[in-house]
Amino acid sequence: YPAGYYGKDFGNQRSGTITGQKYEDLNGNGSKDASEPGLSGWVITAESGESDGPYTDTTKADGTYSLTVRSGVTYTLTETPKSGYVAKNPSGGQTIVSVAAGETVTQDFGNQRLNVVSGTKFFDANNNRQRDPTEQGLQGFLIKLYKADANGQLLGGNEAPPAVTTTTDSQGFYQMDLPTDHPSNSYFLTEDPQDWIGTKAPGWDIPRNETLPVTLNPSIANVNYDFGNYKVFNLVTGRKF
Repeated sequence: YPAGYYGKDFGNQRSGTITGQKYEDLNGNGSKDASEPGLSGWVITAESGESDGPYTDTTKADGTYSLTVRSGVTYTLTETPKSGYVAKNPSGGQTIVSVAAGETVTQDFGNQRLNVVSGTKFFDANNNRQRDPTEQGLQGFLIKLYKADANGQLLGGNEAPPAVTTTTDSQGFYQMDLPTDHPSNSYFLTEDPQDWIGTKAPGWDIPRNETLPVTLNPSIANVNYDFGNYKVFNLVTGRKF
């Protein structure tokens, strides 16, 4: 070796990884449920306050992100907030993580959308007007949202079309955006029961053959507006004479 080049060592430290998924927390429970979708286009940042970093990544189509960071450091991991959402997991959209050499740390971020109404259509098997743990959701039912005036009367009369419609998913869940042009925030939220018998609906606490107006707040996520139904199977009929 040329003179002066002895003792020139090279030292390397194994990096660490922070990964996870950004998802829409549809029911606002702070946990990632199987049916909840990922959210793309959100910026996740890890910052330590030391000379390296910050490290950033933007969530992919499925909501995933990955950060390769210097190990042996404690990071503040944050999301860049977006209007129309509230952070549910972690609270405030920020948490602290430490990463050892060669370690992969997983941290998901869940956010719930505002200005929505959501709930579940379920099989009220025992007809008790509430959803019990074993009662399953019902797929393929149409949920309709009609505008009402400040006095609780249907806008446009009885022939008015719904402002928004949606169909329950495989778990019986539905979610719809509230109209942005309706200052009274009073609505009729109804279902198409098909050939099922209604037992529970928003605004009810006893079974009845009418729909009551509900007031929905556009600045929050209006959740748990559930519909319960039961059905009589294998009905035997005849005549007493």
